[in-house]
Amino acid sequence: MSCCSNVFKEVDDLFYSFNGVTSSPDHGKLLRCLLTSTTKNMVYWRSAADKVKTWTFLNKESEPMRPPLSQTGCLITIGTVHHVWRKVSEEHKFKYLETRKLNQNALENTFVCTVVQTITHLKMDKTPTFALFTQHYMNSAC
Repeated sequence: MSCCSNVFKEVDDLFYSFNGVTSSPDHGKLLRCLLTSTTKNMVYWRSAADKVKTWTFLNKESEPMRPPLSQTGCLITIGTVHHVWRKVSEEHKFKYLETRKLNQNALENTFVCTVVQTITHLKMDKTPTFALFTQHYMNSAC
């Protein structure tokens, strides 16, 4: 799997881990479920935060650039959900938290940044369709 594929999988997994609305995993996504004391989301998010901290975005010349604000926002989202869950589950005895109802702008913006970064890095000269984008990123070794 190319590094682009790895990053997209990481972002996809992270995004879906915050989008559960049912008590059991949805659509084959093991973390796409309500946050409870028995789900694996909290452990996953700790690991995901460590990975997000290592992401490096490159400019057109393949030089590292300043991390986008959405990368920091993604880390804040993860930390905030940890804090909220601890508070509501321990102090208020909540049985579950529907994380999909929380603000996810930072996660969505992170995904958009990775898409734009890939388009820039692959030097795609036209507005990509989903099929074109998928073809480039699946075949690339960026």
